[in-house]
Amino acid sequence: MVIARSSNGWRNTSSVCLLNSGSSLTAKYLHNKFIFCNFVANIGNKTDKVMKAAFLIRCSTTQQDYNRQIDDLNKVASSYNFEVSEDLIFGEYITGKDDTTKKDRKSIEQMKNAAKTHKFDVLLVNEVSRMSRDSVSGRVYVRELNNFGIPTYFRDKGKWTINLETKEVDEAFEKELGLYFDGAAEYLKSMKTFTASGRRNRLRDNQMVQGKIYGYKKLGGNDKYTRNTLVINEDEAAIIKYTYNKYLEEDSTLKTTALAVSAKFGFNCSVGKIHHILKNTSYHTGYTTVTTTDPDTKKKEVFKITFDTIIEEEFYNKATKKLEGNRASKVIRSNKQKKYLLSRLVKCSFCGASYSPSLKSTGYVNWRCHSRINNSHPDCKCDININDDKLSTVVWQFIKNELLPLTTYNKEEKERRTAEERELISSLNEDIALLSKEIKNIDTTLERAYTAYISAPESTAKLALEMYNKTLTETASKKDTINKSIETKKLHIQYAENRIDRYNRVDFTTDYINEIESDNSKKRQIFEDYIDVIYPYKAGYRLAVLEVHTTTGDCYYILLDSNQRKQQIATYIRYEFAVWQNSNERYKTIETGDYFYCPNASTIMETEELEEYLSFRELEKVCKLNEWILDYSGYPNNPNKNLISNIEKYNANKNNNK
Repeated sequence: MVIARSSNGWRNTSSVCLLNSGSSLTAKYLHNKFIFCNFVANIGNKTDKVMKAAFLIRCSTTQQDYNRQIDDLNKVASSYNFEVSEDLIFGEYITGKDDTTKKDRKSIEQMKNAAKTHKFDVLLVNEVSRMSRDSVSGRVYVRELNNFGIPTYFRDKGKWTINLETKEVDEAFEKELGLYFDGAAEYLKSMKTFTASGRRNRLRDNQMVQGKIYGYKKLGGNDKYTRNTLVINEDEAAIIKYTYNKYLEEDSTLKTTALAVSAKFGFNCSVGKIHHILKNTSYHTGYTTVTTTDPDTKKKEVFKITFDTIIEEEFYNKATKKLEGNRASKVIRSNKQKKYLLSRLVKCSFCGASYSPSLKSTGYVNWRCHSRINNSHPDCKCDININDDKLSTVVWQFIKNELLPLTTYNKEEKERRTAEERELISSLNEDIALLSKEIKNIDTTLERAYTAYISAPESTAKLALEMYNKTLTETASKKDTINKSIETKKLHIQYAENRIDRYNRVDFTTDYINEIESDNSKKRQIFEDYIDVIYPYKAGYRLAVLEVHTTTGDCYYILLDSNQRKQQIATYIRYEFAVWQNSNERYKTIETGDYFYCPNASTIMETEELEEYLSFRELEKVCKLNEWILDYSGYPNNPNKNLISNIEKYNANKNNNK
């Protein structure tokens, strides 16, 4: 029996339906059904009400630009009789590009949270570049809004992503938008070219324009030729000198030095910071080098920046000699020497630091976060320890079940997966055709510029040549970007064709997996190829949720119960069906708590509710009934293989006492 919490309270959902008896969690018909249901819920049932419009604003630092965008979008809203309110204007001052692999900008986060709860019906954007100046991020935002059933209107293009009358996604326009986002990214790239040129000029004048070295500060002032000159920061220099003197004392270590610096100067100083100070040659040489890369030619140029010294070379040499024999320093080096299957793939869900392996006296290796121990993140609250053999086996089973094509596929499953890959190939070929057309347009632009140059009168020949050279540089950069995109898409086509080949070559797949099973170096390569990062969360006593991000951008949750004795299985689910709402507040969609939020509950369980809230145990049952199971009982050095359960121990002792 599964008890689910819905918007109407807790209720019994004892019958749970199966999505698919196979290993894949996704099916295209479910995706299309999800978009359609969202759109109907968002728009189809509101035909008798005034539709609410949200604005997405993005500008630099001028209030005039911000107000202008709002005025322009207000006119669009008025023409459609949309309702507009202040709380639905999502905007901020920002420059540069977005990167969804790191974090969305604040206005995008707020807009998406409002879209998920359908606080507005349509989104209005002034220009394509106002949504994003990044090729990938822009495409992701448009696709997510379509999934939410939110039509988006781009004023500069005069088009909707979803037709307001037919409620159908305009796939052609969605592809066009991808090219427009590419153009916005190229414009940003050209600005970087000018900025990089100015930075190189300042570096030639001994100006540290990009950051500074600890122990120094910038001179400041209004003179652009001297304001970035590095001078000694007396407060930080005092810490550096104290660090050297303290570390060179007898019996001092990196750890004791870090604690002494923390106590004397009143801040949390990590072992890593002490190590960095002692290894920084700039403090006694009086110079540093800065390497810049030309954004167009990719050529590197090295500049030497000089400044006053803080310590004597003698102190540096003594510290270096002691570091060579320092135990903590050796530990730092030895940690880098040994590679585990999960090295640098498991990261702390509190502080973001990589988990480190710890060898126990029993011979087992556990993964845990050491940032609180080494003072790099003294406030980290993580207390999770996970056995390496167990975790590696669980993740490997997950990769085999979900990310690698297995030999257990039946004929129908192979045909379905092959059809999906062929559809992907078709879509990629369409993208390549559009990009090739764009290259032809660029060539036409270049030809026109050349014609204008050769036909220009002598009085304007110099200006015409400058304009032609500028066009030549811009078009060459654009073509380079497009050609790289085409090559990437061709590579993905090759990947898809390889997967199709695997689906139809059982012997190859079996041999491939068997070969990897006995070779940890090859298995490690598979881990790196498929897994981007794993965030462990504590869900109870010996209960953990593993948030697994793949290199393809997907996210899964593995539910790991270490309390099991004889039967040791983990379960997993894809993030479209459940999102872990944890106490670390990584997600803001609803109030935080230690449970799973299921936005598409009806697709994984029998319920009339669109949303459900399930505990660890409840979702575990749902996963088992859908056969999303990982058997890890065969992991190496399993101490529970020959153990009996506690109740069996109790009964055995009871019988012996009779």
